[in-house]
Amino acid sequence: MNDIFEITKQFTFEAAHYFPNMPKGHIYRKIHGHSFVVEVTFHGKKNRNNQWVADFDSISATLEKIKKKLDHKCINDIKEIGLPTLENISSWIGKQLKKKYSNVYSIKLSRPSCGEFCLYKIK
Repeated sequence: MNDIFEITKQFTFEAAHYFPNMPKGHIYRKIHGHSFVVEVTFHGKKNRNNQWVADFDSISATLEKIKKKLDHKCINDIKEIGLPTLENISSWIGKQLKKKYSNVYSIKLSRPSCGEFCLYKIK
């Protein structure tokens, strides 16, 4: 069979950020916080030996390391992210995961209270 599957693991974090590039007096220029939801999707065929696309236990451990870098932090302090936009944060998360998982497919980063999300599809 050539069945292709997508599996997704979710985690949440709370973080602050600000945009120093915004005009003086703009609300985004002030430090403020959000609740974020991250959904990481893996894509591929089932592994022949264990019949899964990816090991959720391994994924959970890796995501916990990423969460520790973000949770209750100021995202601006993570220099590799650059400006702390949804696009840049999701791209940074994707790069962290690509180091370990070749079949990571997408990162969905949401701010539910704002009704906003970014879907980053990894090539």
